[in-house]
Amino acid sequence: MISNLACILSHCDNNEKLIALENNIKTLKECGFDVLLSSHIPLGEKITSSVNYFIYDKSNPILHFPEKALLYWKSILIDDIFTSLDELLPDYGFTPFNQVKKIGAFCKELEYDNFTFINYDIKITPNMVEEFSNIKGNIVSKVKWKKDHNEYSPNLLLFSFSKQDFYKISSSINRKDYISHTNFSISGESPPPEAYLKYLLKDIEYKVFEEVVDDSFEFNLIKSTHLWDFNTENNYFSLFFDKSFIILYGLVKNIKFNIDGEDIMINKNTKLKKPMTSFSYYDSNNKLVNINHLLITDRPTAISY
Repeated sequence: MISNLACILSHCDNNEKLIALENNIKTLKECGFDVLLSSHIPLGEKITSSVNYFIYDKSNPILHFPEKALLYWKSILIDDIFTSLDELLPDYGFTPFNQVKKIGAFCKELEYDNFTFINYDIKITPNMVEEFSNIKGNIVSKVKWKKDHNEYSPNLLLFSFSKQDFYKISSSINRKDYISHTNFSISGESPPPEAYLKYLLKDIEYKVFEEVVDDSFEFNLIKSTHLWDFNTENNYFSLFFDKSFIILYGLVKNIKFNIDGEDIMINKNTKLKKPMTSFSYYDSNNKLVNINHLLITDRPTAISY
């Protein structure tokens, strides 16, 4: 038996993700690894019976504003002035750390020399199997970001700790510490969750796995087409708003709106006071379509310059 427990972090909420999870469990078992699976959501017996240990924990601590949030912004031009559409979205970054902490508490009596953590959809390679079958010490992974093609390490897709270091790290995981080490910087940037992993490793010796690791699915906080656009019903125009104003932009043609009973023809990016009572537009058949409901959201937003 390989004295390295493969710990899979998962949140498989559709069939494609479940297939990826099943395939990785099968690969790990065929390569001689014992497998621990952790999930925030229930999984079928076929999957849970295929692993050595299964942790089902409903707690999935997604952080919301004002405790913690991620700032996303988009700049558009309105009358020669760059205007920023700002959204604060929930921070899901603490959820894998919460799973690691729960796994650490569960595994204290287990006799393994190492504990290797992988995301459920990681692409397992022969080099990866060889490295972690004969592991000694601590290893972290590196990824290549698609937005800039640079390599970044450490990463949460794959990391492995010796027994002693794993218990030290998992017991020190703390929600408040995570927030303080991933909060907004002066520039407005929000460091990624990996910044907290790097902090946890500050007194730990480790090496970086030589291969760039990759996963099968891209995580999206929200459908990208709906970021900065609350018009989810058509592609005639994009809509953004905060407490005081609305912005209409990206119009495909001249559109006549009716705002608080007044008809307004709009053919360019436009900022208006937020409607007090009614918000509608005229469709291609000159029929008035009420869209008051598009101005309802629980997502914190702001318009800035």
